Amino acid sequence: MLKLIGKLLAVVPDAPEEVTKSGIIVHVAKDLQERKQTNTGVVKYKGKGVEEDINIGDRVLYIEGTYWKNDVRTNPNETQDEDDTIVFVGEHEIYCVIE
Repeated sequence: MLKLIGKLLAVVPDAPEEVTKSGIIVHVAKDLQERKQTNTGVVKYKGKGVEEDINIGDRVLYIEGTYWKNDVRTNPNETQDEDDTIVFVGEHEIYCVIE
């Protein structure tokens, strides 16, 4: 178990779809470094400073990375926790809770 501090969340990203509803095969990123886009996932841990509107277990829409280096948005930190890959995102990187 992780104890996050401040306005930080640990999100388990949803797996990308390999085939669209219409049957078109899409490129699937090999890892999070290759996926620089808006994503959805489930909040696994949250810091005490995070607003009460976001809870553990909520599905959220978030943006990967807000830091720029050499004109490229970099990926937030990621790690393995139990069997899950988790991505650390700041509260300001969460766009909304999906109900």
